[in-house]
Amino acid sequence: MSNTVRPPASANRSDPSRVGWGSVLTVVTVACLSTTSVAAEPPSEEARVDPDTSNAQRRPSGANSEYDGFKWKALPLLAYSPDTSFAGGAALLTMFDMPGEEGRHSSLNLVGLYTLENQLAGRLKWRLGFDDETWLFTGEAKGGRWPDDFHGIGPHASSLGEGYDSVFFESTMIAQRRIPGTESVYAGVVHDFEARTISPEADGRLATQSPAGARGGRASGLGAQLALDRRDSRYAAREGAFARARLLHYSPLVASQFEYTEASFDARHYWSVGGGHSIGIRGFLKLQAGRVPFFKLAHLGGTDMNRGISGDRFRDQSLVSGQLEYRSPIFGRFSFATFASLGSVAHSVDQLLATAPKWTAGGGVRYFIDEDKEMPLRLDVGFSSDDATPGVYFSIGEAF
Repeated sequence: MSNTVRPPASANRSDPSRVGWGSVLTVVTVACLSTTSVAAEPPSEEARVDPDTSNAQRRPSGANSEYDGFKWKALPLLAYSPDTSFAGGAALLTMFDMPGEEGRHSSLNLVGLYTLENQLAGRLKWRLGFDDETWLFTGEAKGGRWPDDFHGIGPHASSLGEGYDSVFFESTMIAQRRIPGTESVYAGVVHDFEARTISPEADGRLATQSPAGARGGRASGLGAQLALDRRDSRYAAREGAFARARLLHYSPLVASQFEYTEASFDARHYWSVGGGHSIGIRGFLKLQAGRVPFFKLAHLGGTDMNRGISGDRFRDQSLVSGQLEYRSPIFGRFSFATFASLGSVAHSVDQLLATAPKWTAGGGVRYFIDEDKEMPLRLDVGFSSDDATPGVYFSIGEAF
């Protein structure tokens, strides 16, 4: 198959984490059942703990810890849809304790995917804690060649997407320090970077409307954040709270071709209701001002927010979203979740408040790769009021 083969402009393209439900013939997550651990010894009885006990109380440490050293999980992935043809890949995951750490576990995960349409995407995500989590270094880097859709800008974007090719690289790096005298309040610096090369249709909507970034470009932002983190787990929280305020400025001073400012606020709370059941709620607000490239506009949908709406459908400079999720154990390492959300995008805050919200709902299964039930593999199906085709999402870690 030629490298230049592309689906027609009207095709409903999917991002690497979303596959159209009606088009899916096979999504093989047998990786969940055939997970292999590389160079891993079974944990000792001292390391086997009650998963319903709070994370702060149950953290094993020392030589008997299940997380004492790198223990990799290798997961094969296979999927099919008309947008991608056959897609295959793998995920490598590990959780570990840094030397002397008594906090929550550090982690690394690497995911790669390749399709017979010559689409390629990879992601590396990390979280490292030092000095009993006095210092935290987190982030992710991802890149590849993956077609996308342009539906327009705003809450009334067309349901018919116009396809375009995109080669991209993205990274977010965060360095945080716990504020002295507190147990869970962190202040830090953030760098966000994205570079894209875009090939729009010659006479298509993207080329003729020509929003900022229509042919790609480079966005680089530097800023600060303040966060409160009292969750019992960073990957599958069952109780506690999290709040984060972030302010970024994208400027030529940090090699950005676009100049704008972005502020966001993220708040979450979790309640354990016994027997391994829990409820989580999340509110998210993002505001942007300046010359924002269309590929960096705030957008509804995707793997973690408003599941059921295509992540490239609704985008603009202001966004508000709320989610509710109920999580329930099934048996062994399997659990189930149901979720619902409301969200809106608009150009300004005034318009955002006047825009009717869009709803989504759905459910999915999780498989925990570790006995402490901290790192789940997640498969969700989401339905929305605005997308006729439900979304299917495979990811690592809970949505929030």
